[in-house]
Amino acid sequence: MKKTLQQFDHPENRFRGTPFWAWNAALEPEKLRQQIREMHQMGFGGFFMHSRTGLRTPYLGKKSRGSFISESASASVRCPA
Repeated sequence: MKKTLQQFDHPENRFRGTPFWAWNAALEPEKLRQQIREMHQMGFGGFFMHSRTGLRTPYLGKKSRGSFISESASASVRCPA
């Protein structure tokens, strides 16, 4: 029972909230990293990225494709507290 209560107080990432993260401006890698760190510090278990009207960096275009998006998503897993 004690272990169950501890898991409830400190759930694994897969049981934590995951915010809907709307991208609707120019994507700046350093700003995204900072926002990821802030979400991690708030205790979120991840995030859902979603492009919205107003996004100035072409979604999955040359500038955002590949390592940039992968790096952002991977950072949430290994983000320091």
